Amino acid sequence: MAGFLARYSDSTRKSYAYDLRAFFGWCERAGLRSWRSAAAHRALRRMLEENGLARATISRRLSTLTGFYRSLSSTEPSRPPRLSIAATPG
Repeated sequence: MAGFLARYSDSTRKSYAYDLRAFFGWCERAGLRSWRSAAAHRALRRMLEENGLARATISRRLSTLTGFYRSLSSTEPSRPPRLSIAATPG
């Protein structure tokens, strides 16, 4: 996670670190075994929406996850993992 966060400014890095900690903590509390699953991402989106977060906040959190997943793709950097989490809420 540190490598992903290192390239951002201090305020962005703090926001992204919070987003990632919140996501992984939520996965643990929800008992999810695979944090990369599309079902986990859909459940996260629903939870964020049900908690009344603004669309901009939801979009940023999902965008943070997308960027993090892309940074994990070291074997084929030109082909990051396909994710369903950054689509428009709904």
